Amino acid sequence: MLEVILYAVILGIAAVVTARLLHIPPVVMLLFTGIIAGPEVLNIINPAELGRAFRALIALTVAVILFEGGLSLNYHDYRKAGKIIKRLLSYGVIISFGVTAAAVHFLFELPLLLTLLAGAIMILNGPSVINSLIKKINPPPRISRILHWESVLVDPLGELAAVLIFAFVVSGHFSGSAILFLELRMLAGIALGIGSGYVVVYILQKHLLPDDTNNIFILGAALLTYWLCELIIIDSGILGVIVCGFTIGFRRPPDLENIKKFKADLTAILTGVIFILLAANLHLEHIKKFGYKGLILVGVIILIVRPLSVFLCTIKTELHFKEKLLLSWIYPRGVVAASIAILFSLQLSEADILPVYQGRAWFIEIFTFAVIATTAVGQSVFTPVLARMLGLYRRQDRNWLIVGANELSRYFYDYITKGLKQEAVIMDTNSIKIKELAARGLQTVLCNASTIDYFEDERFFTYGNLLALTDNDELNIIICQHWAAQLSAERVFRWSRCFDSDRKKNRKDGKPVLSNIPGPSLINEELVSGKSRIITVNPAVTKVESDFHLLAGTDNHTLSLFPVKLRKENAAAFKSLMVLRRGKDNLQQIIKKNNILILSAADLQQLFQKIITEVYKRYPAIRQDRMIEEVLDHEKKSPTALGNGFAIPHSFSPNIIQPLIFIIRLPDGMKFRSFNREKTVVRMLFFMISPANDPERHLQLQSQIAAFISDKEKSRALLTAASIDEIAEIFTAPG
Repeated sequence: MLEVILYAVILGIAAVVTARLLHIPPVVMLLFTGIIAGPEVLNIINPAELGRAFRALIALTVAVILFEGGLSLNYHDYRKAGKIIKRLLSYGVIISFGVTAAAVHFLFELPLLLTLLAGAIMILNGPSVINSLIKKINPPPRISRILHWESVLVDPLGELAAVLIFAFVVSGHFSGSAILFLELRMLAGIALGIGSGYVVVYILQKHLLPDDTNNIFILGAALLTYWLCELIIIDSGILGVIVCGFTIGFRRPPDLENIKKFKADLTAILTGVIFILLAANLHLEHIKKFGYKGLILVGVIILIVRPLSVFLCTIKTELHFKEKLLLSWIYPRGVVAASIAILFSLQLSEADILPVYQGRAWFIEIFTFAVIATTAVGQSVFTPVLARMLGLYRRQDRNWLIVGANELSRYFYDYITKGLKQEAVIMDTNSIKIKELAARGLQTVLCNASTIDYFEDERFFTYGNLLALTDNDELNIIICQHWAAQLSAERVFRWSRCFDSDRKKNRKDGKPVLSNIPGPSLINEELVSGKSRIITVNPAVTKVESDFHLLAGTDNHTLSLFPVKLRKENAAAFKSLMVLRRGKDNLQQIIKKNNILILSAADLQQLFQKIITEVYKRYPAIRQDRMIEEVLDHEKKSPTALGNGFAIPHSFSPNIIQPLIFIIRLPDGMKFRSFNREKTVVRMLFFMISPANDPERHLQLQSQIAAFISDKEKSRALLTAASIDEIAEIFTAPG
């Protein structure tokens, strides 16, 4: 038994990874892998070996999946949904349910309750497949919004309908006793679901458990709810977990978003394994029995049921004909439908079920899997083709999300919208700055870019790139990691200091760019004060001067962001360049010849004692003894060596109002620990002392120093300078 599960785990992971590499829906590869590995072909995995544990495993997985569905059925989201979405969730569900049931009955002449059960299962869809299709074709925002919210909200409705109808199937008829038994199931499921949901919410709101146990507690609560419902009255557990999830989602306890993410991740893992087992459980003889009538039925589901539902629900709406056609085509089914179908099929095969259902249980699973395979493959392949034919396909690699409401962001916004004729939007948590930019006619969104979901604002649907322009390196990385999962790791960029290259490379961290300029807030100050300015130049007409800081370039409607200083000869390849021209550098203003020293020392402690002694001679207000301890302690905890022979040790003082920078040349060199804790030889220090109440300016100056020494010519000149005069001249040289 353990061997079967182990094989399912390995093959499930391999199938998902392969699907990602081939850019096809994972459900397709999982289905194919499961059938090939099953007893009908290679016989690597035989679910029958699990015995009764197979049904228990499926039941628990379905419980977790449906609990997450209950969490997603958010009443607040339903209230915000548009008229079309509400129609699709009401009239559309009824039309789909009724027409599907009628088609099944007409083609296969099944008992009424089985046809109704088949109709209820077809209400379910595949949200993950739909979201991947939205990202692939990038349709107009209102189409993306309809598809997304319908997929999120319709699954719990289909689950509930299927559970209720299955209760009648188990009873075998619509008699008074069957209805009474159904009412008892519903009562038990609803009562225990609501009760357990409120208990969970109370525990989370009162913080009775450590925060890091919330996720595992929620999982345990879902499984316990299922077990208690089944203990009290059989087949009430599924309804119980749906209601429990909905209750928790409705009450919105603390940390709900993290709980949802955990449940989604867990569901993704479980579905990969379970789908392999489900596919392996299919029998070729049942597929043959499905036959040509089955193919006709699948065609009816795709080409008649969905279009009929969409066109009737969009009468007298703003959607035009082409948009309705695209909506009519997209409605894939996924693992939720498969899990429920298999669970019900296993239960229908048991001895205590009426024979009229036992012999036809195969139909539910084969029918469901046929629709899943056809819609997943067909819609994945042909949706981009149809969207192009209808003129609703839009390239997503153009429009830009810009994080950080500052003047530099505004210039990038103008360069993109006016120069490239593309769309852009600026995101920030600062409401004042956002209002200022909005008042100037810029598109803005007040939000936390590191947590907001791609689907929370329909404007995001049209954007394919992100540029993080905050002063905080780590925040920029967090933002890029968040959006890399929603856009693509190749389409997220961030401003970064030059020593960021010491960090271990991670594609999802975003591509570091603009390392040739200091922090965005400093550039913002310079732009506002007029000390610096940003211009657009044509390199074919305008000479690229030595004081140009090249930020970005365009060629054939594509924006290129420059990671470091661009060579002049490479600039000619672009049709236009976005250039920063700075006035006299603030760094150059702060560095004074009197504060340049050439020293030697036996170790770090002696070196810092000598440096701070010189500092005290010039600035007696600075406390000498305390600063030595602080600098040495900071060097142990957070090494300041940047590599390439430089380090930036630093400290703060409440007794100064302007920052100080001392440059110390070490002719003999000295070993420092670098950012990655490895020892490196340092030959020049930039010893910084900043006002204690101005940490932001401190970071800005660090950025300027890092940018200055990232210039290979300047860094080489500094390290080979033989005298204080030579060092001072480097900081007064143009460019």
